[in-house]
Amino acid sequence: MTDWANAALPVATLILGSVLTMAGQALGDRRTATRERRARREAFRASNFEMHRAAMLEMQETVRECYQAFLDEKQRREEEGFYKYFERGLPFRRLNEDRSSMLAADNTEELMEAIRAASSDEERHGLMQAAIQSAEERTKTAERDRTEMMKLERTMEPLYPFWKRYVEFIHKLRLSMYRSGSNSVVNCGEAFIRAIYPWNDCYASARMDELVEQVRKSRYELDRALANALAFGPYDTYGNQSKVSR
Repeated sequence: MTDWANAALPVATLILGSVLTMAGQALGDRRTATRERRARREAFRASNFEMHRAAMLEMQETVRECYQAFLDEKQRREEEGFYKYFERGLPFRRLNEDRSSMLAADNTEELMEAIRAASSDEERHGLMQAAIQSAEERTKTAERDRTEMMKLERTMEPLYPFWKRYVEFIHKLRLSMYRSGSNSVVNCGEAFIRAIYPWNDCYASARMDELVEQVRKSRYELDRALANALAFGPYDTYGNQSKVSR
């Protein structure tokens, strides 16, 4: 081996050793930083778990109250003939039709002009009788509309307490579920809220079974998501939680 090779070999060995040492140190530093980040994240989760747990326990109670209010309102509507009333036909349409017919039949000015211009007592008398009959018809229509409006008020008025409670439940549910720390709880909570809305907005009994079943299923999924999050922690995905719980 030549002299330059003998001289270069220790230098190359030293450089290679330094590079390997630096690489090992960098890798060790990275691992240490990763462990520290994981430790900080776990510490943060642990410190917040009680807050998440309290939010989920509160949400469980809110879900129970909301679902019971839904069942009570469902029973009330069925027993008080809510759906039967609207199945006779939309009262708003009937009222609009009556109003249109009354406006079309309101030819008072033309009748008064015709009475003034009548050529004989007999013609004038006939026109007056026609005017009286038209007024009586309008009176009957107005009375029918008044009765219909009173029925509509009696039917609609009991809805408002539930609507008010529903809005309050939405606020409480969202406040809790966004403090739960669980994406699955948030997703299932929103699905439960959305399931009640079409049922609440439906005035015909034809789709009731389907809509009620949607509310029941969404409530079941939300209860399961809450139970899994409380048992296994709120940070896992819903799919993983479901597999573990089985």
